[in-house]
Amino acid sequence: MLRPSFVSPAEIRQLRACTRLRTDLTRERTRHWQRLEKLLEDALLKVSAVASTLDTKSVRAMLEALIAGERDPKVLAGLARGRMKASVLAVPRSPCPSRACAAPRRLSPVPACGRSSRVLPKWPP
Repeated sequence: MLRPSFVSPAEIRQLRACTRLRTDLTRERTRHWQRLEKLLEDALLKVSAVASTLDTKSVRAMLEALIAGERDPKVLAGLARGRMKASVLAVPRSPCPSRACAAPRRLSPVPACGRSSRVLPKWPP
């Protein structure tokens, strides 16, 4: 005769269900934070250079200011709190005042102001 399938006790089944739910919720939360970071990087905002995580009060204040329409980098940097203030002050600034110089090379091969932050060899040699 075949033995019936093992069915664990109710307490263990409930514990396993809670563990699966916690794993799913953690995975979903991580997915949302990664989507937010990707969205910010696509907008040329590298927040992870100065903040260890995106769920800090400083980053939250900066995001709320961006949503409200604030675009001045000095004002946004002023929203940093605690240890993040030192990180924000240590971030190197672009030598060119134009925002086009800070844009990736794939978007703009020549900055709008005409100055290049990097000297490129002539092509063809």
